[in-house]
Amino acid sequence: MSGCASSSGTTVASEVGYENTQSGLTATDVQAALAEVVTRLNVLQIKWKNLQADYTTLQQNYESLHQAVTGISWNNLADIPAGFADGVDDEGSGVIE
Repeated sequence: MSGCASSSGTTVASEVGYENTQSGLTATDVQAALAEVVTRLNVLQIKWKNLQADYTTLQQNYESLHQAVTGISWNNLADIPAGFADGVDDEGSGVIE
């Protein structure tokens, strides 16, 4: 790693070249590559939090819907077509379970 040391004799990441086009990073030195990775991780963290919030909302909506329809009797439904609520699937694969 000759040529990578600063005036204090230590290696400085911004002075170490970086070439890895397969990574998708545009950085040309190690410090810039690290900065790009941190930025991408921050974006992914935000997206993950949004997905978690979406999942929570979907779960709450499902639970609300489930509670709303649980216990509804066929007797409480109106305008059911003849043969629909007889427990036989006349159009599909057979008995409704």
